[in-house]
Amino acid sequence: MDGAGPVSTLMSSFDKLPLVNSYAVVDTSDYRRLLDLLQSLSLTRPNVSYATNWLSQHMHSPVAAHWLAAKRILRDLKGSTCHGLLLCPGKFLSISAFADADWGGLGTSGKSTTAYVVYFGSSIVSRKSSLHKLVSRSSNEAQYCALANASAEVLWIQNFLRDIGVVPSSAPSLFCDNLSATYVCKNSVFHSEVKHLSLDYFFCSRSSRCWTTSCSSRSFQSSIGRCSDKTFRTSFIFAFSAQDWSL
Repeated sequence: MDGAGPVSTLMSSFDKLPLVNSYAVVDTSDYRRLLDLLQSLSLTRPNVSYATNWLSQHMHSPVAAHWLAAKRILRDLKGSTCHGLLLCPGKFLSISAFADADWGGLGTSGKSTTAYVVYFGSSIVSRKSSLHKLVSRSSNEAQYCALANASAEVLWIQNFLRDIGVVPSSAPSLFCDNLSATYVCKNSVFHSEVKHLSLDYFFCSRSSRCWTTSCSSRSFQSSIGRCSDKTFRTSFIFAFSAQDWSL
């Protein structure tokens, strides 16, 4: 990899690697060792989270296509060694979270990936990306599951801060880039349309009304949390290097 040239994308946004194909199986020990290192690196380089998590799903039987995709991540990192997120102190101690979902992103099974990022002030204190066990029938369903998971994490952090005597400057805010999910959360009129999501519905609605957690829509084009469930060009990360962000 010393003589390899840098690339502008971690992986294609459209091509999905199959779980099983006719390519020769590669050495699983080398593949797993590389993915372990990339998983550790993703703690400080969140832009590689999505691609790394995707390739980690093939650790049981990696093939040549997966190995090439893993080396592509190294080529992307080689071209962005001088870029990163600027750490800076925050002025406001408020809790905010961003929830997002990649509906049907796992092309081999149609399963969705949900992710959330929680900020305390301007610093990320919690983030998670997970694959659904069931297939979501609509993008609203996938997004609403992401909202429910983010709400649970926000409430846990809020209670933890209260236990140690830290009072946030304002009520927690929960953001989602799906308008239908936020409308369902705020308006009980839509309850009859989401009976298959009744548990998540009641949880999000209660946190929004009784636990003073506000839920609203916001574009994720300016959120680094989107790297947890989407893949982007390196230029997307370069745009953040010119701004003040905390991690």
